[in-house]
Amino acid sequence: AEARRTSRLGFQTGGRIERIDVRVGDTVKAGQTIARLDTRSLVAQLASAKAVVEEARAAHQLALDTADRQRQLQAQGHVSAQRVEEFVAQATTAMARVEAASAQADTLRVQIDLASITAPYDGVIVSRFADEGAIAGPGQAILELVEAGDLEAQIGVSARIVPELVPGEIYTLEAETGPVEAPLRSVTGVVDASQRTVAAVFDVPAGSGVPAGSLVRLKMQRKLEEKGFWVPLKALSSANRGMWTVYAVVAEGDEWRAQPRLVEMVYPAGERAFVRGPVEAGDRIIVDGLQRVTPGAKVLPREVQRAETANGG
Repeated sequence: AEARRTSRLGFQTGGRIERIDVRVGDTVKAGQTIARLDTRSLVAQLASAKAVVEEARAAHQLALDTADRQRQLQAQGHVSAQRVEEFVAQATTAMARVEAASAQADTLRVQIDLASITAPYDGVIVSRFADEGAIAGPGQAILELVEAGDLEAQIGVSARIVPELVPGEIYTLEAETGPVEAPLRSVTGVVDASQRTVAAVFDVPAGSGVPAGSLVRLKMQRKLEEKGFWVPLKALSSANRGMWTVYAVVAEGDEWRAQPRLVEMVYPAGERAFVRGPVEAGDRIIVDGLQRVTPGAKVLPREVQRAETANGG
């Protein structure tokens, strides 16, 4: 069961970290400021930019007033039209300087805003990667936030039982803290290539007591009208085209050899799976240590080893 959203939060711009207002385990609200960079240099630059804006506005106003006076003189025949156009151009240039200075001030305001981290949603701080005084790079993770509220459980189920799952219906999930009733939100309908299962997504209620990151299983009774047998998951190794391999222990004279058998997974259930394939009743299956087993390798069944040890002792 996992939180619906998990985010690693950092600053969009780099700089020295002035303060971090939260610790691991603290709860935060959406929009809350939780960390800030040192912005003294930016604040000083913004003050200078504001002064430039005011100076540019004064120059623009002076240019407008001068242009108006020149128009009046032109009407009286004292100055030429060209002279008036020159002062109008000066007013236009002064306005451009105002806009440029205002844009620079706006850029500095944005940089000051980006020098803080705000929580994007209600949640809990689960990790802290830096402290005050450190130099943070753009995009560097400073804090990790996990969303509070309902959890999300994605459980792999066999494609064969997907038609039996109804979105909106309540199902029982087995968690480490006990059984939990959870509604089915959706079924992806896409088979995972490695596990040969389809993900069913359940909404785990916030008050269920299930901690984020804990393991949950779907508890569902169904009748299997299939020929096959149960094996531990650790007895299976992946093969080609969605098939799996189990190793049977076959007698060859006085020795036992590992013989691979291709099987199909019908239904996974927790730590075991129901499979079908060329395995007969009474066949011995290797259930552990497959990383040390190769086809035809010499093996010694545990039961035989124990008997021989007892006889030899």
